[in-house]
This record gives sequence, structure tokens and C-alpha cells, in this order.
Amino acid sequence: MKATLLIPSGAGAPGFAGILHCLKQAPGIRVIAGDINNQAYGRQLADGFFQTPPSDHQEYSEFILAKALEHEASVVLPITTRELDPLSESVAHFSSHGIKLLVSPPQGLRIANNKARLYEYMEGSGQKPPVFRVVRTLGALMHAINELSPRGERVIFKPACGNGSVGFGIILGAHEALHRNVLHEKPGSGFYYRREELPHLLPDDLGMELVVCEYLPGAEYSVDVMAEHGRVLYAITRSRDKMVNGISVKGTFIRRDDILEMVHRLVGSLGLHGPVGLQFRENGQGEMTILEINPRLQGTVSSCLGAGINVPLDALRLALDEPVAGRQELVQWGVGFVRYWSEAFFSP
Repeated sequence: MKATLLIPSGAGAPGFAGILHCLKQAPGIRVIAGDINNQAYGRQLADGFFQTPPSDHQEYSEFILAKALEHEASVVLPITTRELDPLSESVAHFSSHGIKLLVSPPQGLRIANNKARLYEYMEGSGQKPPVFRVVRTLGALMHAINELSPRGERVIFKPACGNGSVGFGIILGAHEALHRNVLHEKPGSGFYYRREELPHLLPDDLGMELVVCEYLPGAEYSVDVMAEHGRVLYAITRSRDKMVNGISVKGTFIRRDDILEMVHRLVGSLGLHGPVGLQFRENGQGEMTILEINPRLQGTVSSCLGAGINVPLDALRLALDEPVAGRQELVQWGVGFVRYWSEAFFSP
């Protein structure tokens, strides 16, 4: 297998090294990577590197196309959330230059990439999202918290279009004390707030949509999916046993048929294409509930190698119209994993 693959942004993302490791299992793969940060660690790992403008730049797609042509890339594989929307609109334009751009169609992507639209879509199609409200002001946020927590239960809030754990918070129950010990906690490690704190921490106009949801106390799972125009080729469920700043660093591959059923329904109805990640968590009644969809490669996707499936390499095969190697019956359930960090060095 020989190809030049361009990853347009994310050479500094935590999951980039793992994705690159998966792709390099095929010796003929050349990977060119970009990032807004000129000293992203992936610059030292990839076969080529370029600095990108912000993905909301008006000419972002044209810039990526020019880089793909410059490096003679046959496939472009986006791995960061914010670039998906602009690139999705340009699939035909890339194709006219002989370049495959692997991303879901715009209509399904706009729903999958936005938690507010996703939950509304699920309600409208008879599926069950978490109990939620969508707010844009501090006043509406406080009202939603009181509405979803009539007896002082925990509530969470998160941006409708989020990036990692930025903007995520857990509002403690009315009778829970908030104990912070600054001598033993790392700075920025707390996602917990008392509701009376919020007026001192947030502006009246939030400047974005926030989704306020019921607190889900149960076990959490992530799913790595390979889809072909809405058809699930395989889906790999794994527990999220330990997280560091929202990144899964420990888990086990566990088959959950209830999750797989929801995955097939959502991916199929939204017509998602290529690698897709979904996250689920059990509510207080033990029912599995959707948290979010990441219509791209997830940061911990490299762990699937331990379950016998190379998802990034399959994404490249799918883009090149080659047979996907992974199959549902090949998943090695029961394997556990842990992740660790490494280093890259820059010359003075």
C-alpha cells in the first residue's frame, strides 16, 4: 500500500502521535501534517509539516487544497473538530483535483458536530437523548439549572460546539460541599462549581450556545466506528476507566450490544462517512445515554490496535476505495489498555 496522506491540522493534538503510529504500520504511507502552531510536536514525527491558518479563516479550504497539491497527496484526512464544517463543503472541489477528502456530508455533520442540534434531532426522531436545555444567557442558564434540578440534583453544562473539556462544568447538588485544597490539587483540575458561583464567573451574554443536561453518574464508554455513507462497517466499544483532562488513558474493550444498536441507528440516519467517534454514559437508571458524536478520528483511536483493528489505516483504505481490513467479528474483546506520553525535540 503506497499513498501520500495529508492531515490538515492537529499535528499538535494529543492523539496525533497515535494516529501516525497506526498509519505507519503500512511502510508505504507518507504523512504530511499541519498545525496552527509552528512548533507542534508532530512536526518532528511526520514526513512533512506546514503551518496552517485558523480553520475559520475564509480561505482555509483553498489553503489546504494548495498544500495537498504541493505535496502530491492523494487523500486528505481531517482529525480536528473545527475544520470539519468548512472542509465538508469542499469535497467535490477537492475531488475535481483528483484528491479524496474523507469527511461526512455537511447536513449530517452539522447535527453530529453540535450537541444541541444532536439532542434536538434525537428528540424529533423518537430517540432518547439526556434531559437537556439549550441556553445563550446567564439568566437562562440559571433557570435551566433550577428546572433540571428541582430537588438540588447535580447538573452539567457544556458548549454545544465544544473542543475537549473546554467550557465543561458540573454543578454540585444543593447539599454537596465544595472542598478545594489548593495545596493538593493541580491548577485547573476542578470542573465542579456551586450554582451561586456562576454569576461571578460568567457574563450575562454567554456568547455561545450552552447545553445544560442531567448529570449521568454511571459508567462511560467510547466507540470508534468506520462508516461508509451511513453503513457501519464496524464499531468498537471501550470503557473509559480513567481520563486526564478529558483524554481517555485507561480502558477495556467491552462489547455492549445496547450501545452498538444506538450507534447503527445514529450513524445510519445521519449518513455519516469515514471514521466516527461516539461517547455514551449510563444515567441514574442504568440506561445508556448519548453524550456526543465526534465525526472524525478520536484521540484514543490508536488503542484499537490492541483489539486487532487499525482504524486510521482503514480510513485511508476507505478513501482510496480499497477494501477495509477491519471487521466486527475480528474485534478482540476483553483487551485492556493504558496510554503514556513521549517527547519530541527541537534544535535551538
